[in-house]
Amino acid sequence: MLAFVVLAMTVSHMADAGTFTVTSTNDGADADPDDGVCDIAPPTSPTGVCSTLRVAIQQSNALDGLAMNQIELVGTAVYKLELGALEISESLVLKGNGAVIDAQMHN
Repeated sequence: MLAFVVLAMTVSHMADAGTFTVTSTNDGADADPDDGVCDIAPPTSPTGVCSTLRVAIQQSNALDGLAMNQIELVGTAVYKLELGALEISESLVLKGNGAVIDAQMHN
């Protein structure tokens, strides 16, 4: 019985994992990081598609759980972080084909 309970808890946390695809190199924050919607602009993106890296990380942080979230950076572009440091509070994997994250606070 105990083994079943542990297995059931593990499976429920695995369902919390998210994959987010970043579609813009711009920097921008999510309007409501806790609502499960990537919405820097009106929420017109399909589920799991976030316009900016910051929005994707904010949504990943909101998926409080044991699962490893994944953020996919599209292309080989430079992602400039103009709004300050990124706060990562949950485990995640950043994947990119030669993408560069530039955190030198450009103005």
